[in-house]
Amino acid sequence: MPHVSQVYRWLHSHPEFRESYRVARAVGASVLFDQILTIADEEPSRIPASGGGWRYDPVSIQRLKLRIDARRWLASSFLPRVHGLGFTTADSSVADAEASEKNAREFFELLEALEARIQQGR
Repeated sequence: MPHVSQVYRWLHSHPEFRESYRVARAVGASVLFDQILTIADEEPSRIPASGGGWRYDPVSIQRLKLRIDARRWLASSFLPRVHGLGFTTADSSVADAEASEKNAREFFELLEALEARIQQGR
């Protein structure tokens, strides 16, 4: 496996490698998005409530939140145009950048809604 500095040199000097890298990062982010949705759909564990019945386990809720946050952080690192890493292809357009920013905005809005949903389960 090449050293990370070599990969960055290739990104700078080889447009076809840069495009393949961009596609691979987008696919990786998509996989993480799917995992986030799966985790968000998991129901937290329930524990006995003091007044009888059951309630959601706060530890389970925090564990789900941590799993989502870790994937959200990693997915954000896979979106270089949105987060300013500057690896763009020579033929990339303003429309591509705007679409990436829109997708990222929608993704983070979805995450906020999912976090609210988890919080409601308490």
